[in-house]
Amino acid sequence: DANIINVSDDSNTLQSGAISLTDTVSPLSTGSSNAEATTLAAPTGNLVKILVFVADGGGDMVTTVTNAGWGGNGTITFSDLGDACTLVYAGSKWYVSGNNGCTFA
Repeated sequence: DANIINVSDDSNTLQSGAISLTDTVSPLSTGSSNAEATTLAAPTGNLVKILVFVADGGGDMVTTVTNAGWGGNGTITFSDLGDACTLVYAGSKWYVSGNNGCTFA
């Protein structure tokens, strides 16, 4: 038996605020030379989430993650266009399953 995976993406590019838990892919961007901030909450069940930095206005995007499994203060920094990561929420923590250029703290 094969399971079908449906991937949805958020049609809105997020510069600040809460990242959607209902869409698999969320595009992130920064305004003109401004650093921006987003948050990623803990879902109620297991989840796969992809974050992609699609527009770099000159500042960094810093995402604060609830229940980060990598220690530190639970942040992801996107500095350059194309930075992206894949996260998996399992066992009450977010874990990194793929990373292209992001910094985790």
